[in-house]
Amino acid sequence: MALIGACIKPLHSNSSSSFLKHIRTLGLRAVRSVSLPLGFFSNAGQSVLRNNFRSNILEQKLSSTVPTSCHGESNPLLLLEDANFPRYDEVGAHHIKSGISALIHQTEQNLLAFEKDLAASDTMPAHLFLKRLETVPDALSRAWGVCSHLKAVRDSEDFRLAYDEMQPQYVALSLKLSQSVPIFQALKAIRSSSSWDSLPESQRRIIESEIQEAELSGVGLRGAEKLRFNEIETELAKLSTQFSNNLLDATKAFSLRLTRSEEVSGLPQSALSLAAQIARGLGDAEATAERGPWILTLDMPLYLPAMQYARDRSLRERLFRAYQTRASELDEATRDNTPVALRILVLRRERAQLLGMANHVVRGARRAMGAREAPAGAGGVDGHQDGHA
Repeated sequence: MALIGACIKPLHSNSSSSFLKHIRTLGLRAVRSVSLPLGFFSNAGQSVLRNNFRSNILEQKLSSTVPTSCHGESNPLLLLEDANFPRYDEVGAHHIKSGISALIHQTEQNLLAFEKDLAASDTMPAHLFLKRLETVPDALSRAWGVCSHLKAVRDSEDFRLAYDEMQPQYVALSLKLSQSVPIFQALKAIRSSSSWDSLPESQRRIIESEIQEAELSGVGLRGAEKLRFNEIETELAKLSTQFSNNLLDATKAFSLRLTRSEEVSGLPQSALSLAAQIARGLGDAEATAERGPWILTLDMPLYLPAMQYARDRSLRERLFRAYQTRASELDEATRDNTPVALRILVLRRERAQLLGMANHVVRGARRAMGAREAPAGAGGVDGHQDGHA
């Protein structure tokens, strides 16, 4: 387990507002959460739907339905008029609870309305169905992505507490959507309709992927099995966040103060300047890029140039060992991810077995390969096999 810390590398940053505003103007989208073991849509569905439908759907559906403030205070997580450019620099920990709570409520209303419309329609046309499917969770999904991204790059105790408080509610709603029987039945109705062969390939691919994702998310489970499946998903989400937090803490805990120029020989000027800036921030008021002292950390802006350009072999080895053993049994016990990883393995196996699969590898392979054979007990909402899935 010593190399467990090499699996994930959240970046840390104390970026200025001007830099973040510049990033926003480049049109970078909100980062979807990678810490959760589930998502609203399959990967194929996300990419194609986003490319084909996002702009007109956001304009027509979201701007008129999502609130923009909570308790009279403007909340950047709720400002959708500039939907393609997340307001990273304006989001604080105090925005998370109010913003995500409002978006969860709105998403629940969107889902109820969608399911009601599906019940009143024999078969909704595929293009309209996919547009609605994208619209239902879009605002919440993007806002949660912003929170998840900022938690990784601008980590703080307040951010963690706010994020951890809202995560169970986000996971619960995600499960409610992915296990929606009306949506699942509508997907299968479209696939079995006479117009199926005439649909664009991209739409057929999305629908197939969404059916498979619903099955892998437990749409076919009932009673105690469904309850246990959802408990597992909630715990996995919590464990994933704990895993990331331990890595963040281990990364921030390491620093190496260097005072001799030969120790930093080969490092580019940008890395030396940053190392001296960190030293000044930690009390070496006279530190300069030319004379030092320099403080190296395991953050990428310093770790990568040190590993690539430092001439001192022992320095590279020390940094490498520190990086590879972060949050492992060789680190502080409070940051050791070994028990976290072992618990994740146990829960993943149990989750797969609830779906009628031998283990998590089978479930992961099906998701990755898009297999058409449905596993036993996971084929449809009545627990029977569905020949197309």
